[in-house]
Amino acid sequence: MKHLNVAANIVCPSPVAPAQDQKSSSEAWVAKSRERISSVDVGRESKCCRAHEQSRRAALCLLGAVSLSVVKCDDASAFSPGFSGMKDWLKGQKQKTSQFLLTPIDASRDRLKTALLLLSEGDLSKEGIEEAGRLVKVASRDCMPAEDGSIIGFQSRTGVEVCTFRLVLKNASSLLADTDPVKVKAEEDLQALIRSFVILDGLLATDSTGESVDRDSLTGALKETSLALEQFDAGVRACLGIA
Repeated sequence: MKHLNVAANIVCPSPVAPAQDQKSSSEAWVAKSRERISSVDVGRESKCCRAHEQSRRAALCLLGAVSLSVVKCDDASAFSPGFSGMKDWLKGQKQKTSQFLLTPIDASRDRLKTALLLLSEGDLSKEGIEEAGRLVKVASRDCMPAEDGSIIGFQSRTGVEVCTFRLVLKNASSLLADTDPVKVKAEEDLQALIRSFVILDGLLATDSTGESVDRDSLTGALKETSLALEQFDAGVRACLGIA
């Protein structure tokens, strides 16, 4: 009986684990070791990254709030059956962003004012005339006929719209029919503005070559161009439905 009890207490060794189980155990051990090693670096970086992560999340939240404020609208009007609700919503969005659309016009107005001041108070030297001509070209926003061989000329020949004023009007009047009197008037104002720039540029180019053009003619043409720009600005605002 004593021998039987001893035999009963002997624990038989477990069968050898399959190769797949041994491999899984090894992989688990390696993963746990890597986790212990990386925990040291994570602890070092956590303090530095925490502030950055909080800043990033705050920026994302702010961006989301701004986006919601831009697109927030009356659901009943924006998504009502038919086109009128969506059209009214789009018109409202255009009005909200009108300050960005009118920026090129404001910049051109400043260029023309600078050129007028230069021609009114300067000595009409060749350098002064050339500087005024440069200001006028910038103010025209690539709406005058482009010079042969220029990048603007190449783009215009390939069908790319290069006239900034025309792009502004196209955006502002996109919700209006082609026969809408407001749109038709604005397009006429644009053509008048381009003609004014062409005439003014021609006078400045003539004077810069040595042919004398009196001060009154130059300043008068500049004032006419400035007036045409104001008319165009009013036309764009009318298309947008803003004062």
